[in-house]
Amino acid sequence: MTDLYYGRNVKIRVTDPANNEILEVDDTRVIFEVQQTIDPFPNIGTIKIYNPSSDFSNFANRENMKLDILISYFEDKYKVLFLGDIKRAYSLNTNIDNIFVIEVGDSEKAITTSFLNKSYTNGIKKKTIVSDCIKILGIDVLSNTLNRVTGTYNGGFVSFNKVIDVLDIIINSLNLEYSIQNNQMVITEKGEIDSNNFIIIDYENGLLKKPMRLQDGGFLLNCLLEPKYSVQKTIFLNVPDLEGYFQIRNIDFIGDNEKHKWEVNLICQ
Repeated sequence: MTDLYYGRNVKIRVTDPANNEILEVDDTRVIFEVQQTIDPFPNIGTIKIYNPSSDFSNFANRENMKLDILISYFEDKYKVLFLGDIKRAYSLNTNIDNIFVIEVGDSEKAITTSFLNKSYTNGIKKKTIVSDCIKILGIDVLSNTLNRVTGTYNGGFVSFNKVIDVLDIIINSLNLEYSIQNNQMVITEKGEIDSNNFIIIDYENGLLKKPMRLQDGGFLLNCLLEPKYSVQKTIFLNVPDLEGYFQIRNIDFIGDNEKHKWEVNLICQ
């Protein structure tokens, strides 16, 4: 497993959607931590970039900027680990380095400020209301998962509420759950296990330490950092005395492209 720590690459891409401009950094040290959760709150991340150019720092400090974290090994193609809105960017000057810190949230502005102010007539489909909420948030939805939202409101539906509250009411009423991961909504049955589409985790496939059992019956898994992990995905854990399917509920990505940690902590149930 140790050899897999070498050849790690990180690219930070900052985008100005209003002006269709992009700047990237991939030639300096980058440390990041990203937390993703099943809860209906924005996923968050902190990125530390060592000694970026002043052009990059000034660009990232513009209003309403987007940030992507992309990773790869050796010459492999970069894959997206995280997408988010830049909340705050600032410099930390040390005796050796200028460390530029960027704090991000996944669709944070949309999740925290968007409202659904609309009246629907009798017989409105719940799927239509959820679709309107997704459009207001300006995000995508994972293919076919919107079809899980069924049923109608025979007495109509009136909302002057935050979009996130409307989604909670409708989706919870159907015994479903959702999360927003990298600007995309995923809707599943609560605790759904997909035994036809899963990630194998064992000591030959990313697992770094013995699984830790949690008080709620779940497990904490410490694995090699890879972008394939996502909240609500199914894993198949295959280690001595512990074998079975579990769903990923929370993720903590921790990466440093020069040294130290390059890991992901998964909470699975």
